[in-house]
Amino acid sequence: MGGEGVVRAVAAAGLLAAGVLIIIVGAYLEGRRSSAPKIEASADQAVAGALAAEGAQESAARIEIYHQQSAAALEALAALQGAAVQSEDAHAPLDPGRAARLAAHDRVLCATVDFDGCAGAAGGDAGDGP
Repeated sequence: MGGEGVVRAVAAAGLLAAGVLIIIVGAYLEGRRSSAPKIEASADQAVAGALAAEGAQESAARIEIYHQQSAAALEALAALQGAAVQSEDAHAPLDPGRAARLAAHDRVLCATVDFDGCAGAAGGDAGDGP
């Protein structure tokens, strides 16, 4: 093998090495490009999961506040009902004007929300006691 053969062998080896290097760099860059959307999607999922967990905690806190307020309202209602039954005029008939005003308020409430006792208010029998 003469000098020219060595140059050709070195050039061929150099071209082969350059080709392999180009393939390796291309594969590396393709891998990085294809993994970027996966990493971004994973980050988005993590953010969504954190927001969902935060929302669940806030909902649980609102539900707890609702239950506390409901319990307090029921306690206050029980105290007021006991006081109303024990008052001196608890069994006295209502003044007709007051009974009419209460019946009108009942009709407005029943037109707004469907309560269990609204059938009687619509008929105008407010003021009829047990």
